[in-house]
Amino acid sequence: MHKNYSIKGGKAIGSGGYGCVFHPALSCSSEKKNPDNPENYVSKLMTNSHAKDEYKIISTINKKLQTIKNHEDYFLTSDVRKCKIKRLSKSDKKHFTKKCKPLTKKNITYKNINKHLSKVTSITMPHGGLDVNDYIYSSINNYQKMNRLFQSLSTLTKNGIVPMNQYKIYHGDIKASNLMIKNNAVKVIDWGLAFSQPKINVYHKMSSNRPFQFNIPFSCVLINHEFQKEYREYIFKNPSPSRSMIQTFVSEFIDRWNNYRGTGSLDLLHYTYGGLLERNADKTLLKHEVHPAIIKYLVNIVEKYTSNDEFHFQKYYNEIYLHNLDLWGMVTSTISVFDLLVANTKILNSIEKNVLDIINDLFYHILECDANKISIQKMIDSFQDIAELYNVTQPKPLRITDTPRSTSHIKSSRKKLSTRKVSSKNLRQSLTNNKSITSNHKTRKKYF
Repeated sequence: MHKNYSIKGGKAIGSGGYGCVFHPALSCSSEKKNPDNPENYVSKLMTNSHAKDEYKIISTINKKLQTIKNHEDYFLTSDVRKCKIKRLSKSDKKHFTKKCKPLTKKNITYKNINKHLSKVTSITMPHGGLDVNDYIYSSINNYQKMNRLFQSLSTLTKNGIVPMNQYKIYHGDIKASNLMIKNNAVKVIDWGLAFSQPKINVYHKMSSNRPFQFNIPFSCVLINHEFQKEYREYIFKNPSPSRSMIQTFVSEFIDRWNNYRGTGSLDLLHYTYGGLLERNADKTLLKHEVHPAIIKYLVNIVEKYTSNDEFHFQKYYNEIYLHNLDLWGMVTSTISVFDLLVANTKILNSIEKNVLDIINDLFYHILECDANKISIQKMIDSFQDIAELYNVTQPKPLRITDTPRSTSHIKSSRKKLSTRKVSSKNLRQSLTNNKSITSNHKTRKKYF
């Protein structure tokens, strides 16, 4: 029950794949399910079926995570409750239309939500703080805050993600918007795509039938029945295929898969590996094409795991894909830092140049680990190295309102990195709008 707090719900502050988030927490119709202080909680409002599924996943995962030492320091899965909600007030519905698109698509709108309360359920959970993406954009010029961020990312990887994976638990959707930072600690939220993989002779449905997504390995597009069936038929007709033959097959399959499943985050991937790693300004977020690095990544996997005219998919999935899945997400959670530093290359100081070099190297590392495991130690050390680089006396910033050129005559002051660059705006919007797509997503085209 609420104690010494007026029962007042919140406004919509964010959107997810299946629902929208309110802060403070919305009021439950059952008083005993309300938190003591709604200011310290958020409510995720979803349709009944999605809320039921997500709550079940969170409850199951939470039980399994109990075995990890200090698990509550790394994962937001405890003190989660599910309830029906009271009628929403006018203030509760603030930003509803903008933030609650998953519900408005179901014809549950700002105007009629109170007539459809029987169709929705709230999951109430502790407020995790600021998501890492927003934290980066607001703190890129604050060395102390950036030091704490990377220190926490290193600790989370070592003491949270790695032990979780060792217990065969996989989040499956690690990204900056699913990492919350509060009191200098980063915690993982949003377990809607999480799964446990105790069996070694099958792939989990949560891993399958995905389009390209920027925060998981490119090979997610190979984890489906269609690829295995078609490739099996192909090598039956073409025994011992050469690399060029495999490349042709993979390229043609990807074209069909993108048409069937949608291109997902392909534009963002293209921008990351063309615009950022290659520093090619012509690579934009608007081009729907498969970057050659992605095709090479997939071909390397298929070539290595094809022997005796058989693609040993399960071996790759068990040995490499599951190992790399959440680690890839941890690296790509720093993409906003990468983008901001690249966008401001001309005014970076030596510290920031070194940070950029390390992040650049990390992105190359996960790209090169196609048929090999991502190095856990390299990730932990890299995050720690960045934290140490930021652990210095803050250079005095110079506020700029336009371009660096407008203040170039002042040489004695350190220029403040601009977060207004066009590339950064596009990236931030793309990261905000990017939704994880599961195997149950309805907007598929016919495969052939």
